Amino acid sequence: MPKNARYTLVWSQSHQAYELHEGQCSEVLDIVPEGPAWSAWVSQVSSFAFHGRNGSYTACKECKQRGEGYWYAYARVGGKLTKRYLGRCIGLTLPRLEQAAQELWHDTPDILQQKEGTAASQLYPSPTVTQVEQTFLPEPLSEAHALSSTDEKQRHFRFDLRSRASLESVVDGRKPEIEHAVAAGLSRSSDPLAPLANDTAVPPESAQQSHHPARRQGGSPAGRKTRPVFALLPADPLLATKIRVPRPRPHLVHRPRLIQRLEQGMERALTLISAPVGFGKTTLLSDWLASRAIPVAWLSLEPQDNEPARFLSYLVAALQTYDPYLGTIRQVLHYPLRPPAMETVLTLLINSLLIRRATAQEHAVLILDNYHLITDESIHQALSFLLDHLPPRMHLVLVTREDPPLPLAQLRGQDDLLELRATDLRFTQEETATFLTDVMGLPLSAEESALLQARTEGWITGLQLAAFSLQGRDDPGAFITAFSGSHHYVMDYLLEEVLNRQGVVVQDFLLQTCILDRLSAPLCDAVRKQGGSQTLLDYLERANLFLVALDDKRQWYRYHRLFAEALRQRLQQTAPVLVPDLHLRASRWYEQHGLFAEAISHAMADPVPQAGPFVEPLTGREREVLQLLLDGASNREIARHLVLSMNTVKKHVLNIYGKLNVRSRAQAIAKARTHQLL
Repeated sequence: MPKNARYTLVWSQSHQAYELHEGQCSEVLDIVPEGPAWSAWVSQVSSFAFHGRNGSYTACKECKQRGEGYWYAYARVGGKLTKRYLGRCIGLTLPRLEQAAQELWHDTPDILQQKEGTAASQLYPSPTVTQVEQTFLPEPLSEAHALSSTDEKQRHFRFDLRSRASLESVVDGRKPEIEHAVAAGLSRSSDPLAPLANDTAVPPESAQQSHHPARRQGGSPAGRKTRPVFALLPADPLLATKIRVPRPRPHLVHRPRLIQRLEQGMERALTLISAPVGFGKTTLLSDWLASRAIPVAWLSLEPQDNEPARFLSYLVAALQTYDPYLGTIRQVLHYPLRPPAMETVLTLLINSLLIRRATAQEHAVLILDNYHLITDESIHQALSFLLDHLPPRMHLVLVTREDPPLPLAQLRGQDDLLELRATDLRFTQEETATFLTDVMGLPLSAEESALLQARTEGWITGLQLAAFSLQGRDDPGAFITAFSGSHHYVMDYLLEEVLNRQGVVVQDFLLQTCILDRLSAPLCDAVRKQGGSQTLLDYLERANLFLVALDDKRQWYRYHRLFAEALRQRLQQTAPVLVPDLHLRASRWYEQHGLFAEAISHAMADPVPQAGPFVEPLTGREREVLQLLLDGASNREIARHLVLSMNTVKKHVLNIYGKLNVRSRAQAIAKARTHQLL
């Protein structure tokens, strides 16, 4: 066993950093970050005691005949002196020190068995310094530090017991395994994120460790069969920037009307901010949080988080920024024999938060940004469970481009849901004027600002793209009048951020129906010459793909104007020969349903051969029929007015089509008006 070391490196829970002590003095010599100073100090000493978040040991440098020394960790585990290789000086990092503590104290079957056997006895007495600390508490570590460490454990002991009790009440038939995991957690400190010198937080090594029982048990087949990997647990380190609240932009439009709505949402369980890309959802939240001191846990989701355990790991890490003492939950995620159910982990999490919230008077918020990236059904179910059992004064905020499959209707009925959608988030005329003049610095008149707001329909990114194009222009009025979705900035953005992210079926639907000024399922079926349009319209509405409902019954819709113009431009580029057929199908459908104005509009948009007004002149009777067609009369009304049979009227109409070289009533009317035939 190595002799007592001169120096002691201790993880400070209060300072969230490693502190260096010397001799019997309890005074801190230095706060230890990683960097050149740390490497220089390691190269000058031969040993030190290490007390990290995962355990304690003595680190010693052993010099070989050639080259630099190699570091080893020594600890007496279960009465046996155990040794672990740490590496060379250049590789002796703080995460490596924590990893060695993890291997010594939490990856050893003997210790796990010992903790399992003593778990019951730990349930009743107040805990003192753990056996690990009693064995390896070095002399240089002062008595005062030992007492503070004991007080820290006593302060959170009740939390661990309640978490353990909630596990036993939820898990049926798997109690010994969960007891085993919690017993291991009782002797460990919490797992907050460790700050580094560059102010970037990284997860503790215990959250990144993979357990390898086959290695510990000599590689036996039995060991390989019980490979202790939480099947859902990612081995990658957690990215700290994802759990930080985005900083508000230095120049933005403050929106008191929406911030007031968010304040009202604090009285409800869920706030849903659902709108297409570019409506300022995240910016609004960061501005709200900066305007008031409110405890918040933030998680920015990515496509890789669409996996249950990775999602849970990040969720716990985000909540640890609000409550650092949730390390026990992460230990359960690392349970080596069989993974606990998601509901079990959430039960632990909710119970732990409930203990923290029991005496809290302030409200707290959990924000999940980009939730539209989550499609895993088990994650949706887990979030529904969390919503059903949120602690008092705890609120959930979801930021998404599409509505999630959560019980939104039930929450509306209970008045437990606040919704902010595109109609709420779009810039008003006043906000548009402030953005264009104050933020973007454009010298626009009130009329020009109002016109641009109308052209973009308050879409914030559309306004920003237009503002970029207006920089340095001498004729802003002419540009604003001509601004449309075919502008290359708008085209590039909408194609990249919206259209190209959709599947082939949705892309085809969008391109085939973009010629329509308004959409309904039967009309779309006719234009596409296939069914299923209602399902696709429902999807577009849920996905917030720039679809605007025109009635409360959700029968008629339209696309956002810039989006429709961008789609039409794309259609003309990729399938120009399809455009006339689409217009013809739309014209025929409108004509069949007696909507002649719309039928004529599409007929005029469908180019027909223009050999001249007539292939041959119309007879007098045909001119009478054409005049009644122009007046909007049906075939039956024409027959009654001219005292003709229906078959005779149909024959005259077909003759008119042939002589005018058109294919429909709407085209005949359009050509007659264009050439002023009557």
